[in-house]
Amino acid sequence: MKHLHRSLAALAALVLLVTMLPLSVLAETLQVSPSSLNLRTSPSTQSQVVAVYQRGTKVTVLGTSGKWTRVRTPDGKTGYMLTSYLKKASSSTPKATPTPKADTGKAVSYYAYVKTASGSNVILRSAASTAAASLGNLPVGTRVQVTREYTSGWRQVKTGGKTGYVLTNYLTRTKPASAPAATPEAGRAVNYYAYAYTASGSRVVLRSSPASTGTALRLLDVGTQLRVTREGLNGWCQVNVNGMVGYIMSSYLTRTNPNKKSAAPVTANYVAYVKSSNGSPVNFRTGPGTGYNIIGQAPSGTQITVVSQKDGWCFIRIGSVYGYMSVAFISRNVP
Repeated sequence: MKHLHRSLAALAALVLLVTMLPLSVLAETLQVSPSSLNLRTSPSTQSQVVAVYQRGTKVTVLGTSGKWTRVRTPDGKTGYMLTSYLKKASSSTPKATPTPKADTGKAVSYYAYVKTASGSNVILRSAASTAAASLGNLPVGTRVQVTREYTSGWRQVKTGGKTGYVLTNYLTRTKPASAPAATPEAGRAVNYYAYAYTASGSRVVLRSSPASTGTALRLLDVGTQLRVTREGLNGWCQVNVNGMVGYIMSSYLTRTNPNKKSAAPVTANYVAYVKSSNGSPVNFRTGPGTGYNIIGQAPSGTQITVVSQKDGWCFIRIGSVYGYMSVAFISRNVP
């Protein structure tokens, strides 16, 4: 009987000890498995990104919600991460490798200018991620105030009363010089037929010179056939429209008649992932082809929604942003 009383007393003491342990000791610890992972305000890819954490960052599990896990990060933030991108933390701590810290950035204050090699606009993002919502487009040469630098390559900027994020390779401290207008002698001579085209259906401007400052000669309806006589004029083409010679941006030309009915695209609407054989980010564009402007880049492993598929291109959604990506870079399996 004395042995029974002693056993019960020991068991009660053990239960009391466990209940006195802090929650952080009892809670499960996981770590980020891909190169980077978003922490969101709610269990949805459309919710706001709180911060981005690098591979190996350890987080404390606070609960689960479907495919999402509610976590607390090393810097004290709470939010949701996709469960499939979290794995059990290693029990052994590397001797020389400290626990990765969140990229909180460094406060700075200087002015810079937007730049792109192609001359296309740059998207101002709501968070330091290509999947974050767009706050608007910034034309080349736009002056911005840089207020924070991140080791991930992003910069927090202020412009036009908005605060957003831009990749550092789209910024320069030197004001871009106005590119000189290309001359008709530049580029290369060609001879083929094409059609005026815009994704919105608006008319295309035929200009007197290969520059947006050239005089507008005529407005062309989508589907207007024309003959292309010269290419490579800094993104412009020389064309002949019923005897009138002028210039149109190459992104507003297509060799396929946009007014000709074709087979309807295959409706897909399934979850997939970006894949890249070399691990580099993949472009997604404003249209189904490499001639369309780049909206942004998605790292390998990014979860996307495929809305439809046609002719080797998929119409996709990343967060709240829609665009096109080659089917060669899309997989239904997590890379």
